[in-house]
Amino acid sequence: SSASFYSGLTAHLEELRGHSITVVATDEEGGIAQFSNRCGIVADWCIAAPGHLVWMAYFGPYQGKAIRDFARASGTSFAVPMVSGSLALMKHLFRDQLPNEEVVARLFHTADSGGRFADRSIYGHGMMDLNLALSPVGVARIPTQATVVGAGMPVVQSSLQLGEAFGDGLASALARHEVAGFDALGAPFWYDLGHLIVVSPSPDSLAHMREFLAAPPIDAGTQGIHAGDDRTTLAPRFGLGGTPGGTDTGHALLARDALSLTFGRPDGLVATAFTTDGVDGLQPASGVLVSWQPSAEAWGLRAGWLGERRGLLSATAEGAFGKLEAHSMFLGVEIDRMAGKWRLKGGPEIGIVHARARSGIIDDIKALTTSAFAFRVSRPIDEKSLLEVSLAQPLRVENGDAVLTVPVGRTRSREVIRRTVSVDLAPSGRQLDLSVRWERPLAGGLFRLGATATRHAGHDAAAAPQITLLTGWHAGF
Repeated sequence: SSASFYSGLTAHLEELRGHSITVVATDEEGGIAQFSNRCGIVADWCIAAPGHLVWMAYFGPYQGKAIRDFARASGTSFAVPMVSGSLALMKHLFRDQLPNEEVVARLFHTADSGGRFADRSIYGHGMMDLNLALSPVGVARIPTQATVVGAGMPVVQSSLQLGEAFGDGLASALARHEVAGFDALGAPFWYDLGHLIVVSPSPDSLAHMREFLAAPPIDAGTQGIHAGDDRTTLAPRFGLGGTPGGTDTGHALLARDALSLTFGRPDGLVATAFTTDGVDGLQPASGVLVSWQPSAEAWGLRAGWLGERRGLLSATAEGAFGKLEAHSMFLGVEIDRMAGKWRLKGGPEIGIVHARARSGIIDDIKALTTSAFAFRVSRPIDEKSLLEVSLAQPLRVENGDAVLTVPVGRTRSREVIRRTVSVDLAPSGRQLDLSVRWERPLAGGLFRLGATATRHAGHDAAAAPQITLLTGWHAGF
């Protein structure tokens, strides 16, 4: 009805509590074994484990021979190693960061105490469940305070979703690092920090098709923006959707589908204010874009400012990564000139981004430098058809570092151990898109054929080259 003398000592000696466990044996059906004592007076420090016909390593005499083999045996002496072996696995899994008392308390807490095992006088804390003992109890959280019992953010709700400009850089840099999350009992579990980074997917064939059909008609006419053009009139013009300023490269693309208000002057100066605040499905961003291209010149300038309230170059943070915000200043050159029948348009853009991270494991983000460019040459092939060849690099982070303070474990006194990690935000590759497009009028629209060859898609040096063939019919109304 109760534990024997030695296994019952925890009922009389406080010094043994938390360091000594009494084990009763169960049979193959899960009931208490006939040969086993019950927990009785040591129910608070007792647990059940299988002890009937347990497979064991056997070395000894058998039918007059010494053998090395496996055998089945019964007894509490075989239930006890089930528990001691489980404790050893727990010590190993938790990297010896839990004191013995916490390991024992965890084994008791995760035991199956329902059904037949609810009778504490027989089974104590119930049937040992090693799987639960080695799994998070409740939700594993990444701590934001000094101890494991403080506030934290759930691991499953923590992520950093990168914008296209970052490529694979941050995910690759953090793939070699761990972050510790702690369950409801304060036990540490380790996760690959790189798995919490979501890399922006490379454009697929459907995205290429949308861009291909939405592209403006090829312009192989005279150079320059002339006085009287509707882009340079004094009357303000409202816009909904599209890219601010009509540009197809650089930082302005981060505010696609923005609400915009544009003013222009006959001397080629155009100013656009834009915002995505209040637009469903878009990250809040606002900015100003100013461009200047005199009609008599083959070149122009554009400059702008972009503010992101909940992002950094379209990257967004959740959970333990805190919140991000950024302000970008960018400057570009726009070339528009004729060389025989060929027209050259486009140019480069560079930017400086100042970012701020708060309320998370990202401590600091150094100023980033960015780049983008797009060059297009076009010419008429005959009276109706036009040809365009372009080379472009999407927005890319050229330089910049982030500093993270990452929880990596705990002390036995439940204090969180943190490690400072500095990572380079520049991606490993540089995406280049070489495109050819041919078009001619057809049935009130434009019939188009095209091909795009992409190197280092997503700014990932390991990405295989891609070739996309496109055809479509574009009509506007």
